[in-house]
Amino acid sequence: MGDAEFFARVKEVMETGYWELGHGHGGTGGVGKLLEELLGVDGGNSDTPDGGKWEIKTHTGKGNLLTLFHKTGTPNMRCILDSVYSYHPNGDVTKPRTYRNTIYGGTPNSQGFYADTSHSLNRVTLFNVNDHPRVAYSSWSYDDLMTAFSYKLRRLVVVNAIKSGRQATFGPAIVYSDPYLRRFPDMVAQGDIAIDLDARYRNHEASAIRDHGTKFRIAVDNLPKLYKNIRSL
Repeated sequence: MGDAEFFARVKEVMETGYWELGHGHGGTGGVGKLLEELLGVDGGNSDTPDGGKWEIKTHTGKGNLLTLFHKTGTPNMRCILDSVYSYHPNGDVTKPRTYRNTIYGGTPNSQGFYADTSHSLNRVTLFNVNDHPRVAYSSWSYDDLMTAFSYKLRRLVVVNAIKSGRQATFGPAIVYSDPYLRRFPDMVAQGDIAIDLDARYRNHEASAIRDHGTKFRIAVDNLPKLYKNIRSL
């Protein structure tokens, strides 16, 4: 699909009005899945752009963070999940079935985790202020982060959406291209890009961990810091 046809489809969806949310459109990602179906693109591959050339993101509210991409660190997040901070963040001795941990730059979060960005090592590493001596948890090289960002998000379309009951309407849309790749690690360090850990247990007694991946997420208002070219569709 060429650019002209692709953008014509996006405009047609936005101009049509309300669309019905059908089977499989539940949950937080349902509206985005509906948009992908309407545009005829495959959003199932998390490493490549949905439309082959353009990545499609749906945004449903100013306070919601936008997921840029998934990238598990080295070693993976199991080392964090096996730590005492994961099981007892608030003194609760019950291991939670769902574990979420969002980290904004170098400021320790409620569980003590923070992201250390080292220009000398060209790495982003997660540490915890409660560890003495310091323990390195998940880590990402600058090259890995910039490659993941460039490969998936070199050309990005963010479509706003409003959900009302079992209906959704789309628009307006903003088109981003030509990213500033070297800014990505700096924005992680500043907390403009959040690191979001996500895992699940089958039940409270289970020892097996299902890793739902590490997400790099951003507030829509911070997207212009990452791109040279920005225009409304």
